[in-house]
Amino acid sequence: MSGMKDQIGDCLFGDLFTRHTDPSTSHKAADKAKRGVTAAKRKVLLIHGTAALGLVDGELLAKWKLRWPGVKESVPRKRRGDLVRDGLVCDSGIKRTFEKCECIVWTLTKAGREAFMKLQQQED
Repeated sequence: MSGMKDQIGDCLFGDLFTRHTDPSTSHKAADKAKRGVTAAKRKVLLIHGTAALGLVDGELLAKWKLRWPGVKESVPRKRRGDLVRDGLVCDSGIKRTFEKCECIVWTLTKAGREAFMKLQQQED
């Protein structure tokens, strides 16, 4: 299980690289960006974790806006894409109509469910 924990940690807290020769301002900017992406990915993972039937991107956006209004609308979709690349969210193989469009239903993978449970424990 330790290996899975490390893999989940790597997915949620992935590194933004700077060269050791870069100025300290570059390192500070990379650290700040890393925290921002991590926070958004966590939020998307938490939303997906509460959706038993999965979510299309429009549903994700609607839930996002309820919790965090005023954030750019592209943020949750992009972070969902990051979570797909991280192996925590996947295409369920199901399509659902949302606002007259046929859309992919995204759902958590096994690793995604484990990461969601870990985040829930941290929230408590």
